Amino acid sequence: MQADGIVHSASDAGYLTRLMNALAMGDEMRLANMASNLLRFAAWQHLLLIPLLIPGFCMARRDRLAGALTAGLLLTIGTMTVILPYQGHGFGYRYLHGFIGNFILIALFGWRSLSADLPRWRPLLIRTTLAGLVVLLPVQMWMAHAFYAAPARISKQIDRVNADYAVIGGSDAHFSSDLVINSPYLDRRPLRLLREKIDPATARAMCAERSSVALIGSDVVEPVLAYYGFGGDKEGDAANRKLEQMLRRAGCEIVG
Repeated sequence: MQADGIVHSASDAGYLTRLMNALAMGDEMRLANMASNLLRFAAWQHLLLIPLLIPGFCMARRDRLAGALTAGLLLTIGTMTVILPYQGHGFGYRYLHGFIGNFILIALFGWRSLSADLPRWRPLLIRTTLAGLVVLLPVQMWMAHAFYAAPARISKQIDRVNADYAVIGGSDAHFSSDLVINSPYLDRRPLRLLREKIDPATARAMCAERSSVALIGSDVVEPVLAYYGFGGDKEGDAANRKLEQMLRRAGCEIVG
């Protein structure tokens, strides 16, 4: 991936430093983002996980193991709510994936607490498990495919471009900067570059040997725009035209 010009130094990587920076910056969407994270996490779990967590959390007061498992979850959620409430895009909530075992064990504590009502709960457990396998899992697989299909199609189209460089605007579509991924050996063409990072000095370096450049327009990223329900981005096309002039002056050949 093209390197970002703003790179955090090693001294900024500590949790305490990130905590202080996050508190200083503030974030009005912090709680809303974390609520969305937790809802996404719940949506990818067994249907009875959340109901069984309720009696499991109640067991945390009486059982030290349940209490330790619960404390790990609460500390993680609380910390991430402050320092990194926005996870970007993805399935579930990535910063709780490592704690799925904790959730399951707490749910098992909840299941054990219902020992008197287990004959009534067992048929429901079987039905919800089957519903998850037969209905929810295929739906989630279809949703995951739809999420990746559009950018994957665009990426394949960019790979077929006959040019030394392919320039993609990071604001042309949702997460279009994710398309700027290159082989670590930089041995495949076209090399993908982020339009916002190309300044006159970069243009001169690119065009020193009259390299060919393809500017990826709104027509190419249309599948992602359609997926998110947005129309074409004319500002991106205008930015491409401006960049085209700079690249031509620097000696590049514009293709496509």
